Amino acid sequence: MLTEKAFQALYKKTNRSEEETRLLMPHMVENAVILAAGMSTRFAPLSYEKPKGLLRVRGEILIERQIRQLQEAGIRDITVVVGYQKEQFAYLEDKLHVQLVVNEDYARYNNTSSLMRVLDRLGNTYICSSDNYFTKNVFEPYVYRAYYSAVYSDQPMDEYFLTTDADDRITQVTIGGQNGWYMLGPVYFDRTFSAQFRAILQKEYAQPMTRNQLWENLYMRHIDQLHLYMRAYPADIIYEFDSLAELRDFDSTYCDHVDCEAFRHIQRTLQCMTADIDVLGVLKQGMTNDSFLFSAKGEKYIFRRNGMGTDHLIDRENEKKVYAFLQGKGITEKVVALDPEDGYKISVYYGGARVCNSKEMEDVRYCMDRLRSFHEKKFYDASIRAIDPFRMIVFYETLRQPVSIYADYNRVREEVMALQPYLRAWLDHPDTLCHFDAVSDNFLFVPGREKPILIDWEYAGLCDPLVDVAMFAIYAGYDAEKIDRLISMYFGREPELLERARIYAYVAIGGLLWSNWCEYKMTFGITFGAYAEQQYRYAAEYASRAAELFAEDKGGDGR
Repeated sequence: MLTEKAFQALYKKTNRSEEETRLLMPHMVENAVILAAGMSTRFAPLSYEKPKGLLRVRGEILIERQIRQLQEAGIRDITVVVGYQKEQFAYLEDKLHVQLVVNEDYARYNNTSSLMRVLDRLGNTYICSSDNYFTKNVFEPYVYRAYYSAVYSDQPMDEYFLTTDADDRITQVTIGGQNGWYMLGPVYFDRTFSAQFRAILQKEYAQPMTRNQLWENLYMRHIDQLHLYMRAYPADIIYEFDSLAELRDFDSTYCDHVDCEAFRHIQRTLQCMTADIDVLGVLKQGMTNDSFLFSAKGEKYIFRRNGMGTDHLIDRENEKKVYAFLQGKGITEKVVALDPEDGYKISVYYGGARVCNSKEMEDVRYCMDRLRSFHEKKFYDASIRAIDPFRMIVFYETLRQPVSIYADYNRVREEVMALQPYLRAWLDHPDTLCHFDAVSDNFLFVPGREKPILIDWEYAGLCDPLVDVAMFAIYAGYDAEKIDRLISMYFGREPELLERARIYAYVAIGGLLWSNWCEYKMTFGITFGAYAEQQYRYAAEYASRAAELFAEDKGGDGR
């Protein structure tokens, strides 16, 4: 086996003998894997329209530049693991002769799920990220031992900082640090490391912790067994862009122009230039939409766009009518622009605001007071759609897979649909605007305002107002005791039998509705785990509870 000194001497020779070439062969790089499946949510809004690896930086597409650098180093066997917007990578197969492997779990698991797809390809292998930019070619046809690239920083950073021994073997990795070397850039697995890593990942992948973390976290837990060495690079060789601001610092063309539909909407709406727009961060991704915070001309705004598959679920024309009806009434957020064609919305950002904490009953009491006072106003506009949640269930069923994931779905569905006759008096002739998604996250406490405002009216329409109470309850995951407490808070008294029956019925209906909604989102690789299962349980449990109360009431209409 070659020493590192002997390897370096042979590697640098221009004319090697057959024997010298044979000695180098165990160190020859066999292939490369480029990880490109992730959504890069921190890079919104650019990543909304294309994967980060397909951004053009200094005139070159990131992943194309990296593939060409690998090929220039003699590495021809290149696999790209794709997931998010995978179709946009398809051209690489013909243009640059790479192989694509699809990771269908990209939205619910971390990059360990990508490596699981290529375990059989790990040998003497470069592991790369599609969004890295190397000012010089960092790839080589022969590598002596497994390593992780590293860059020095004297600034505090939330990166993976390294501690090494006298031989540069990594002995400890800590998340966060300064005045040290941190992981950045390509990793090289040699055959020994690949075999050990493969065995560990196969054994531990079933554990949620492993699936939900980066592969580096798995490495950290087994650092005594898995030997990687640090390969240090100057700071001006390896770049990774975590935000538009960082990209602008590196490539000034992003200050003058950004090829992004979201930016074009902002520019048209606010009459500003690209350089005036500063993306301040991605907000918590919603279940229906994605959004980010930005500033322009000294003011802060929220930009919203459809999440995957949402265009089939939301009537944006109706949403625009609702907002037009509500503006100026002090009930909702101020909307600057709403484009019903593509779902883009720009609204004013309220500094210091917070959403309702459904575990804090004082918060909940304020929200129920606000909801009741809103319903009592009986806002009505004939141009706004009427909502029939039973029809919504049928529609969502047509969007998801033909067979539900729940074995007893047909029985539960039958029990829920059997509630229709009891509710027709309210659903056939609705006279009140309802939010229909009046969940805790949509109640916003704004400094200086006595009452919370209700935001995000995209599901809104004319319906039985008690549906809003049920939606709050099932999103909060309340048990039977808390649901009854919520109902009493809403009315400010003990409810009548029929009032409780109606809310129980909407708990069941809402549970089945959102259960189907979750199954539809699963077709895009988006899962909601315990939330989805809980919604289905509400349907199964509360359909019979409501039916019993309706039977006890003997069919009175309560109006």
